[in-house]
Amino acid sequence: MNAVRPGLATSLAGHDKDTVYVIIREDEAYYYVCDGKSRTVSKPKKKKKIHMQPVIHLRETMAERIDEIRRLAQGTETAETADGMIRELLSSYKER
Repeated sequence: MNAVRPGLATSLAGHDKDTVYVIIREDEAYYYVCDGKSRTVSKPKKKKKIHMQPVIHLRETMAERIDEIRRLAQGTETAETADGMIRELLSSYKER
């Protein structure tokens, strides 16, 4: 397992190729990713790590927001808040 967990990843394969997602959690072979719209915190997409390209260099503010989203994703009553934050984060990332 990597010492530094990436926060964003781009899909390299599948019908969602080139889509940027927020990584909510991971295990040995998979990332569980969300986009805040069709893939919400309550129903993350399970993607193989080999089909994803992590975004390594993020601004400090983005990394902090991703950590906050991950904390919110653990609670069921805050899932809608986390989804809104994911949409906002991905929008600001795509504008860069």
